[in-house]
Amino acid sequence: MIHTLHEPLPRTDVDKIGTSDRQRVLVMGGGGIAPWVVTATLGIVLNLLDKWYHPVGLVGSWEGVQREGDMGLINFANIPKTSLEALFARYEGGTCLWPGRGMLKRDEFIRMRRLQEKIGFIGTAVVGGDGTISGSQALNYSLTPDGQPVANTVACIKTIDADAEGSLSIGFLTSAHEYAKAVQAMMREIEWEKGIGIVWVYGRDNGHLALHAATLAAWENASVITLVPEFPISRKQFLDRVYALKQQYEYV
Repeated sequence: MIHTLHEPLPRTDVDKIGTSDRQRVLVMGGGGIAPWVVTATLGIVLNLLDKWYHPVGLVGSWEGVQREGDMGLINFANIPKTSLEALFARYEGGTCLWPGRGMLKRDEFIRMRRLQEKIGFIGTAVVGGDGTISGSQALNYSLTPDGQPVANTVACIKTIDADAEGSLSIGFLTSAHEYAKAVQAMMREIEWEKGIGIVWVYGRDNGHLALHAATLAAWENASVITLVPEFPISRKQFLDRVYALKQQYEYV
């Protein structure tokens, strides 16, 4: 069960963030909700506070930058540490920054430069996937006229796509188990009807996720085919394989 954290943290306008005697770090989240997103995000925030940094959350990541009006910020330094620790302990899943998908667009660099000028963040701490992390990395080299990095990026990977080396990250195992449940749920009915069932695994270059889910769902002699997009197969090869298993098990 995923418990979503519904905006318990107060937002602050950019102009009201004020000054600080500590170096600021912009904290961002990307993608959808998943177990341990809150744990990872607040863990980063608490670590930054312990090391005498001033973490500032950017609500909605790049989608938050795209919206008209002021960008929503969370001034973590003004929230009692005991409150953050209570949230840390209470929620095993969800998001406290509200996710935003997509990449940082050209016209949004201007808004981010202005944000950097106003709050002076020296780095970004990201809990997300390819879009959020790539945008943060690109941002490193866009904040000064001479192209020098002003804000370095530290990332905690949260993705179900094959955009990070290795397959285990925040969100991956949850998706794999949910897809496995979907396969198992239809298996008995498809077997009874002697038919063909399809589970579509969403994502980008996500054959490893499809294989993981199929491995979790299948049992000995189960008639399961995993179509992996990273390894092209012709329509005829695919249909021949489906037909062969249908003949053998009466369902696929």
